[in-house]
Amino acid sequence: MNINIDLELLEDKDLSPSEYVILYCIYQNKNPKDVLCCIPDETYFVLSHSGYLRENPHSESSYPYSLTGDGLALFERTDSFTSFAEEYRNLFPKGIKSGNGTPIRGDKQGVIKKMEWFLRTYPEFSKTTILNATKLYIDQMRQKGYVYMTQADYLIQKDNGSKLAALCEDFDNKTAHIVKSGERRI
Repeated sequence: MNINIDLELLEDKDLSPSEYVILYCIYQNKNPKDVLCCIPDETYFVLSHSGYLRENPHSESSYPYSLTGDGLALFERTDSFTSFAEEYRNLFPKGIKSGNGTPIRGDKQGVIKKMEWFLRTYPEFSKTTILNATKLYIDQMRQKGYVYMTQADYLIQKDNGSKLAALCEDFDNKTAHIVKSGERRI
């Protein structure tokens, strides 16, 4: 495995090359111990304390950790993030306005800014879950003639709360039985 390391990034993020490799392995769904021979247990604690890792004690994996939003941000490319935010925004129909007369698609930059906040605040929700939960919401609102539909950016965050988080949680709860039965979640 070849890993390119930006030393300025590591210095800026206060990470050692070994810590970065551990995070990269987890990002790639590989066991860090397969790449680095000796990883002290306190390294995981340090990365967790720094906000890059979260422990998943009930995980069946040999490394019971996953990346937080800050950990993912080390590897997510900006253009892929922007395209994801645009994909989310494009789910909302053009030409439909909210009760106060503003387009329900919301402001493009507002969606990008709030989606960044959402992904850092709720790293437990995958992009697939976000898109599918949003599609369900939009379909329900379409059936009601888009009456009282929340704008795309306000769905993500308004007043430090998130309707999107509630929708994603509900979506995960409704599809959890699929994961337990061995089928793949959409």
